[in-house]
Amino acid sequence: MLAGLGHRLRHLLRAAGLAKSTYYHLLSHPAAVTRPDIEPMVAEIFARTPNGCGHRQIRMCLVHEFGVRVSHKSVLKVMRRMGLECRIRRPNPYRKYSSYRGETGARVYFVKSVFRV
Repeated sequence: MLAGLGHRLRHLLRAAGLAKSTYYHLLSHPAAVTRPDIEPMVAEIFARTPNGCGHRQIRMCLVHEFGVRVSHKSVLKVMRRMGLECRIRRPNPYRKYSSYRGETGARVYFVKSVFRV
């Protein structure tokens, strides 16, 4: 796979810091898709509400309505793969938390930064 691009495999693996056995293990064991059978059900449950719902609520609906036993982690993996994200209770990245409610004073410099050369 990598050796056909004009470079020796051992040089590429040394640059990447990988063992040869790791490379061949990954070639022989491709990444499997987690629970592709529940994707349409997850999409249907997510589309019910305008802001969507979280992976825990989707898992509960899968168990009670469809009778599917699935882990909440698997539901979260499926949601990430489908690009579904719950927009409820997401922190605003532009507004940081500050517990201080009073006025801030002027900065006092205790160390005199006069250095002699």
